[in-house]
Amino acid sequence: MSGANIFLELFTNVDAFLTHMHQLYGFWLYIILGLIFFLESGVFFTGPFLPGDSLLFVAGASCAAGVLDPWVVVIACCIGAGIGNTFGFVCGAWAGEKLFADKSGKWINQDNLNKAQTFFNLHGGNAVALARFIPLIRSLMPLVAGASKMNFTLFNIYSYASALVWCSIMTFLGYWLGHIPFVKNNLSWIVIGSITLVMFGLVSSVIYKKKH
Repeated sequence: MSGANIFLELFTNVDAFLTHMHQLYGFWLYIILGLIFFLESGVFFTGPFLPGDSLLFVAGASCAAGVLDPWVVVIACCIGAGIGNTFGFVCGAWAGEKLFADKSGKWINQDNLNKAQTFFNLHGGNAVALARFIPLIRSLMPLVAGASKMNFTLFNIYSYASALVWCSIMTFLGYWLGHIPFVKNNLSWIVIGSITLVMFGLVSSVIYKKKH
């Protein structure tokens, strides 16, 4: 399977993708899932485009079909997401105010970054945990926390604790619903629908800002 086909399969036929990858790589599939959540949680220019919530849900549904082990999925994705957040935090601490000084938006969308900053200022340390459940903000919060000089140890406590809760909820929700025939037979459409809704929201937000 070529790289392009793997990427296409991930978004359009994710249940078959997980089954196929498990047949090919066995335990390495858990490492791949961890890497995906590293990129989704800690790399701001790839995170918004990866199916975090829906991938966890489908991984849980695959566990219901006996393809994967739910506890190993939770652990692998939690570790990947946690390390991703730590990486994002370190990048934010290193870049510091340079992140907010780039008004051209060449490297990062300043409006989204400012939203994450406002969210962080409003909720304090709890913002790190809350952001875990919000697509897009999830990828930017580590940068903001690092740039804001949040305590590194406290950040990681919030980060890994929220990652564990998030991964457990989404995986076992998928595991439970995966026993329902309608959900089991329409996983790909569920993923496509969720991604479409997120993209629609992003596009609508851009159009609204240009008009106003």
